[in-house]
Amino acid sequence: MKAQLESLVEDSRRANVQLQVLPREDPMNACLFGPFVIMGFPASAETEIVYTESPTSTLYYEEVPDVETYTKLFRRLNMAAANVSKSRALITDAIREMGRS
Repeated sequence: MKAQLESLVEDSRRANVQLQVLPREDPMNACLFGPFVIMGFPASAETEIVYTESPTSTLYYEEVPDVETYTKLFRRLNMAAANVSKSRALITDAIREMGRS
């Protein structure tokens, strides 16, 4: 796990990566039922698709209301999460704690 966290810190320094951590105690965690990905496509004719996973299935949402629901959830998560520098510091602190164990 330490190596994974170190890799996240390294990747977070890339120009095209914005890594944010949602603290465990944040109430937004109650809104999460598992990972999701919002996929956008360059052609304007293509609509966005949401991909979700659960322990028993994988779902794709293509209907506009469903995609909008996940887009709103993502925006709320983005606002609730620590900013990029604070997130990097939280991960770095976790790595230091692992070194003390």
